[in-house]
Amino acid sequence: MTPVEDLPEGLGEVFSGGDEDKHLFRSALRIYLLMLDLTEPARRHGGADYAACFPYSREGSVNWGHGCGRTLLVKWGLGHGFEPERKEAPDSSGGAGRTSAPVDGEAAPALVVNVNRLRRAALERGGKPVAHSRETFHDYMRTSRAAAERSRAVVREALETEVVKARAVQAVPVLTSAFLQRAEEDPERAAGDVGLDADGLERLLSGEQDVVLVACTEPESSPFTGPGRPCGASFLDDCLRCENARALPRQLPVQVHTHDRLKALKTDLDARLWNHLHAETFARLTHLLTSYTTAERSDARMRLTMAERELVDDLMNGRLDLR
Repeated sequence: MTPVEDLPEGLGEVFSGGDEDKHLFRSALRIYLLMLDLTEPARRHGGADYAACFPYSREGSVNWGHGCGRTLLVKWGLGHGFEPERKEAPDSSGGAGRTSAPVDGEAAPALVVNVNRLRRAALERGGKPVAHSRETFHDYMRTSRAAAERSRAVVREALETEVVKARAVQAVPVLTSAFLQRAEEDPERAAGDVGLDADGLERLLSGEQDVVLVACTEPESSPFTGPGRPCGASFLDDCLRCENARALPRQLPVQVHTHDRLKALKTDLDARLWNHLHAETFARLTHLLTSYTTAERSDARMRLTMAERELVDDLMNGRLDLR
């Protein structure tokens, strides 16, 4: 023990000063300097130059020790309530047996201190190399379960962001009510805005080229089966990712009901099966519906007819696909 009046000048200022530096102990360097100040009297009396220096009694005399080895960590842990590591004792057959535990008359198992684990925990918290190269830091993190989980989360977030960007590029164009009004006033200009001629736009708006969820601008030139052949694409899965697809407001009730059916189906199917069969379609349909307001989607749900319900039922059960 060292009397307060015998403390070094720098350490005395720490205890006697005010709240000028509220972040004093948040700096690793300041904590290290404080430790040096605390142990300076011991170093002076023991004649050592180690950061950690302490007196201990041995055979009636006082000696000076230095350093902070594994034995000291074990003693400190046992004295502060850290339980020894319990290991499975093998049974006579060579397999795992009962958990080793001290009984009356037996000594407790030795406390295990894994310095590599302590160092890795510090690196996980800091997230950067400490007194070693970045390659060594990566070696520590490569075997860290917490770091691996965080890495997977970061990678998953980045991939999901890229998927959203890709789907936005290939999203089905939505011809809004405002566009339909412009098409009535100036068909030629409206057709040019969507890359069609006036006749193609007229056929699209008439409904004769509707394919359940969307309308098709080129039924005889499918990217799935090639030009001059009937399109064999799935109305549920392929039309929403086809470059010929266009969505119109009159299809909104069917789109909303299909979206509801896919969402309800997610609770009935195994998650991996649903993701394999419907995840992409559901995501594309969700993105398409964001072009409408909540009120418009709710109104479309109320306007759904029995014929449209039956159409969606045939769509979901595959009765509209070519065999």
